[in-house]
Amino acid sequence: MNALGGGIGPAGVAGLSGIVRVPVALSVLAALPLAGLVLSLTPRPTGDRRPEPDATRGSPR
Repeated sequence: MNALGGGIGPAGVAGLSGIVRVPVALSVLAALPLAGLVLSLTPRPTGDRRPEPDATRGSPR
């Protein structure tokens, strides 16, 4: 996994440098981990809501 992760960056820059200039490709590559950090710190709504105290659980028998 370490070798794979270390090879993705240069391959991404080499692939993008055929389309855009190298500084732009490096900027895009640097923006991806930053975007991941921002998304990981953004609070999301959870499905862990507690039911109302008088709510019944499941179907009645």
